[in-house]
Amino acid sequence: MRREWLLVLIVSGVVVAACTSTPATTTLDTLPPTTTVPSTTSTTSLDPTPTLPPVVAEDRWIEVDGRGFTDMRTGDAFVPRGVNLLLKVGGGGGDRMFALYDPVWVDEQLDGIVAHGFNTVRFFLDMCMTCTTSDSGIRPGFLDNLSDLLTRMEAHGIVALPTSNDVPDPGFSNRLPCCEPFGGYRNSLYLTSEGHQIAAEYWTELIEGLKERGTPTHHILGWQLANEQFFLRSVPPISLTEGEVTTADGVTYDLSSDEEVADMVVSNLRAFITTVGDAIRHADDDALVTMGFFSSEEPDAGRVAHDDRWVVPAQIVADSTLDFVDLHAYPGLGGTWEAIGPAYGLDEITPDVPLLLGEYGAFELAYPDPQEAAAAMARWQAESCDLGFVGWLLWFWGANKDDEVITVESHDAVIAQAASPLVRPDPCDVGPYVDL
Repeated sequence: MRREWLLVLIVSGVVVAACTSTPATTTLDTLPPTTTVPSTTSTTSLDPTPTLPPVVAEDRWIEVDGRGFTDMRTGDAFVPRGVNLLLKVGGGGGDRMFALYDPVWVDEQLDGIVAHGFNTVRFFLDMCMTCTTSDSGIRPGFLDNLSDLLTRMEAHGIVALPTSNDVPDPGFSNRLPCCEPFGGYRNSLYLTSEGHQIAAEYWTELIEGLKERGTPTHHILGWQLANEQFFLRSVPPISLTEGEVTTADGVTYDLSSDEEVADMVVSNLRAFITTVGDAIRHADDDALVTMGFFSSEEPDAGRVAHDDRWVVPAQIVADSTLDFVDLHAYPGLGGTWEAIGPAYGLDEITPDVPLLLGEYGAFELAYPDPQEAAAAMARWQAESCDLGFVGWLLWFWGANKDDEVITVESHDAVIAQAASPLVRPDPCDVGPYVDL
């Protein structure tokens, strides 16, 4: 989640009604420990772990079963319930977990997460800004730390969901075609064959680097191609209104036609998902692959809209090679699930794959009372079941204070308790957090 998303969420109308009184809550016996933010002066790089046998598909903890997940260890249904894990320094800014990697801090966070009964943790792979170089690809020290994190998650029994915020610039995105007719950055990534191959190269190098270190990957729920995917309306070729362009899918599109440009966006995103997803499955023994989306501000707006970021989640929910889809929606900003569902196409589409609510949380400006925020999280989660969601990850765990949201573990972990399987075993039942 980025700061600028707040405007999109407000306009998109993502909300649940504020409660009118404080609900009764169940207090857990074990709360996560108070932790110390790692020093900002150094980065820890661990020695590679001993080589382990390669992972095979049969060893995977979680597989897709229709519109849900199955825990292959037990044969039971698996319901992802957990958090997004970030390290923010000073209550603001971006994630610094890998920039300031500290295994002691990691263990403290994972202990606290498990204490609330959560089973899944989503985290960002490439927010460190120094995880790659222009001449040698992914830094060995970053791979060492990523390997350590995944190993610790496995030891805690946690299912991991690594997500890419962006294909890193040094060594990868800086090689994207630019600037005519493709304007660089995400449009070049998703619309050109070079972009598809660069992304496939990045993911292959990442996974192979982990396997060289003997890193367990069988507890990974899926590799997430993008935290929140979007195109840019103001960047060529989408911004061009004349001429033709041939894109990664091999089709030549008339840029004077809004309909053809819209087809270009959807077709090439599907091609990107297939090309990069196939590379990941080849590197990691048929691993699951997903992608994240925020809801479209104006789902039918095409290439002219208030928000420069063009997203097409409904089309991807309807048809793609993703194994499951990660959709993001936050309550408390003026909307309802009745509005969000159509923005994702869920009023007309019954997805063939599982839907994960990979981000939901409580903005402080919407919920000044943490108890009210906790009740809203419980109701938002329960209401999402009617739209077919089968997994939920709160935003976010990793700080006692943030400049945007009420963090999961702050205020005596009231939000953690509201979403905890130990307090609410059935995620579709609000339990004690009913409207009074």
